[in-house]
Amino acid sequence: MGTIDKSEVNLEKPLSLKIRYEGEIFTVNEVSDLLKAYNDQYSRFIDDNVLVISDVKKGSLEVAIQELVPAVAASYPLIAEVGIVRLFENLKTAFDFFKEALPTRDKAIENNINKNVCTNVEKIVQPVTKDNSSSINYFVMNGDVIVNNYQDSFSSQDANLISNRAKETKKILNEKSSETLENEPFRFHQIRKNIKTGTGDRVIVESISDKPLKVRYDDISIKEDIVESSENTFNFIFVADMIVQYKGDKPDTVLINELNDQISADDFNLNG
Repeated sequence: MGTIDKSEVNLEKPLSLKIRYEGEIFTVNEVSDLLKAYNDQYSRFIDDNVLVISDVKKGSLEVAIQELVPAVAASYPLIAEVGIVRLFENLKTAFDFFKEALPTRDKAIENNINKNVCTNVEKIVQPVTKDNSSSINYFVMNGDVIVNNYQDSFSSQDANLISNRAKETKKILNEKSSETLENEPFRFHQIRKNIKTGTGDRVIVESISDKPLKVRYDDISIKEDIVESSENTFNFIFVADMIVQYKGDKPDTVLINELNDQISADDFNLNG
């Protein structure tokens, strides 16, 4: 997709995005959802205008949308800066992204793919995921003429791939990798006598989970202080700065960076 020159368009005619869904049956909910999704994608980079439906045709689902206040192409240095063209490029970038191998969290963030984009893409392709013979075609129109280089299409098979990848990417983005907590109370569920290692130690951080979590120490001297400062570690609540590391959406390991305080469990319960 290349940038077009102004000489290739009629500056007096409006630019619109025409979307044609080839298929058998489209429900009202599907049509409503996909139109809202187009509008939401547009709103990601244009906040002073809205999209309106400029045309609907019978047969296959064919909708043309344009900006409520039509862009005057002559006022833009490049046609690609017009909102409706940016919407096309934004959608194509997202579709192409999901056609590739399942992305990592970092790659999704790097490409400005967030959970809302994933949801919008799912809604946009949903109507053609059920029928193997269906497809989506979309074009930037200048009046009744397709603008050069601003057209694309994909099949039902592509739509299913895009939808599945969008779902998986949303799951990846929902997953936490780590969380930093300061002055967080915790208690030991299990602690090994060997003060030179944290292997086998387990703690409970009640604000995160009621299940025992593995624990590591930024410096092993932190464990030495814990063990040497109390005769029975299980009678105390400790307060520390920590990093909670996740596997999927569940906490897995606590890294204790700094021990700030220790309080008798009885006193803590009375004051807490």
